Amino acid sequence: MLTPRDLRSVPLARRPLGQRLLADLYVRPTYLLRGVDIVVEGIERLLSPDPFIVAMNHTDRYNYFGLQVELHRRHRRYLASWVKGKYFEHWFSNWFMRTMSNIPVPSRGYLIAGHFKDRLGRAPTSDEYRVLRAILDGDHNHPLTDDLRDFVQGDPAGWAEHTEAEFEALSREVVSLTGRALTVGMGVLIFPEGTRSPHLLPGHGGIAQVAQHFGVPIIPVGCSGSIDVYPGDTPWPHRGRIVYRVGEPVLPEAEMQAPTGFEPLSRAASRAHGDRFQAHVDRVMSDIAMLVDPRHRPLAEPVPSCTGGADRFI
Repeated sequence: MLTPRDLRSVPLARRPLGQRLLADLYVRPTYLLRGVDIVVEGIERLLSPDPFIVAMNHTDRYNYFGLQVELHRRHRRYLASWVKGKYFEHWFSNWFMRTMSNIPVPSRGYLIAGHFKDRLGRAPTSDEYRVLRAILDGDHNHPLTDDLRDFVQGDPAGWAEHTEAEFEALSREVVSLTGRALTVGMGVLIFPEGTRSPHLLPGHGGIAQVAQHFGVPIIPVGCSGSIDVYPGDTPWPHRGRIVYRVGEPVLPEAEMQAPTGFEPLSRAASRAHGDRFQAHVDRVMSDIAMLVDPRHRPLAEPVPSCTGGADRFI
């Protein structure tokens, strides 16, 4: 499990060696070999010397590759990406993510599932995870199985308080890393949906919180066609065309701006100003919807999530 010390040790370089090597030694050659065409419309909006955050839809596992290759090849500009905390668990993926100057973002689900597996030797089932998440969110009116009672050590409220404190300590380091990336001259890439989907999903408010905290604009980017190039889990591309459309930078309107002094990514900030943050990110997602091809736009009736248990966090 990641600790605040682990996050503090993540290196952030203006021109990350990993991104340059990956682009020149693997991604660009495979694009040429397989016939992948990359188009970036409005790329000049990503060349500002001022700090910014990029918000992009997340259709597939590798849909940021093409944008980062074009920024590297033509402009020597780089983005630090927010990635799930689980990708820093294995020694090789940890090394790879660190050389890419990516930022690990441990979620509450990551903490629940990871600690559960450490203690009980398995991931929680879907039902167990739902109960634990409800407890963490303040709802303690759930009967506990023997395994759940053992996991929370008979004290659901105490477990929830400890886990929330751990999450907020990690989140402070995520915010610090994001600020460091912006300071060294990188943009920061965040997928507001929080998961992959061929159709645009609602965005979460975390991106608005960090953007408002640092006073930087969010630049919406719509990615279309990458799911055809990367239809599975392997980074070996299929022939195709990926189009990135870069929109105008978004700053919050007055009714979206939270008062200064909040702690970003904290439960207190969400409770106090959640409507403002959500309005901000909704505006960004609306812009992304206009930048993607019609087939990637939100469905009229979203398909219910079928994510199952908590294996996705570990």
